[in-house]
Amino acid sequence: MSEMIKADKEYLDWIADIAMRFKQSQIKAATKVNVEMLRFYWSLGKDIFEKDVSNKYGTSFYKKISNDLQSELPNIKSFSVTNLHYMRWFYELYPNAENLPQLGGDSEKVANLPQAGVNSESLIFSIPWGHNKLIIDKKLFYYFRWYSYVKVELPLFSSFKARPLK
Repeated sequence: MSEMIKADKEYLDWIADIAMRFKQSQIKAATKVNVEMLRFYWSLGKDIFEKDVSNKYGTSFYKKISNDLQSELPNIKSFSVTNLHYMRWFYELYPNAENLPQLGGDSEKVANLPQAGVNSESLIFSIPWGHNKLIIDKKLFYYFRWYSYVKVELPLFSSFKARPLK
């Protein structure tokens, strides 16, 4: 009996379809988890930004919050000092992202609303965290490059006086 079932093309196609649907569901679930984690990182970055940690708590704030969160959530590796800085920068890069629709009970209603265009802010939560960190690194690099140009190189060049060529 089992040999007949295995040889039946319709049955084999059905098993392949189940496997494909299962894998697609896994990908959709992972994507939704990623979106929610990015929303959490953004909101924690906002909390850190609003506390103005460098002025209120001093420079050891990031180390303290990292240690406290890691002791509260020992199996989670997301709360390194570096990652907490990235979360703040993530918020600073996209400060208006809180106006975006949240996933949850109303997400089907939001998805069915007419869309005037693509909201680029809503795409930020679809970008993997590692890619967002690369975007932040690039932005910081260009900011620091611009800052050094304005504060160091430009004043050096402006102090030179043009002399007529002979």
